[in-house]
Amino acid sequence: MIPQIILAIENEDDRAFMTQLYLDYQYIMYAEIKKLVSDSWVIEDIMQDALVRLIDKIDLLQQLNTRRRINYLITTVRNQTKNYYRAKQHAAFSSLDDEESPLYRTVSSDEDLEEYVFHMDMLGKLQDIWPRLSDTSQQLLERKYIL
Repeated sequence: MIPQIILAIENEDDRAFMTQLYLDYQYIMYAEIKKLVSDSWVIEDIMQDALVRLIDKIDLLQQLNTRRRINYLITTVRNQTKNYYRAKQHAAFSSLDDEESPLYRTVSSDEDLEEYVFHMDMLGKLQDIWPRLSDTSQQLLERKYIL
């Protein structure tokens, strides 16, 4: 099934090109996303976002040879997947002070209180420096401590 975003393209030649591009390479693009994401709803969201970006680059895509076009598509969906995780990560950090957060809990003793305050202080420091870390450092820390 062809995504609605492609059918919304006004120029018929561009619509035909994007339709054929999607039909030819959808399996490659989905496979690349599935390497990093397992939730089917999220996969569809990422694919839609990637298609929006690709539609903006129709002129470039038409000029590329097949090998470069495939690499461009793979890179686009991979970057969209990374952007999704960055946005999700940012949302998780912004909700650390929320009472609904799993980090919010009652403290029963002085030792627990001290540990809780230390833990929250460390999370605050991490939240402050996180945007300044390189992508590689963020991914390493996420994989080691968050995932």
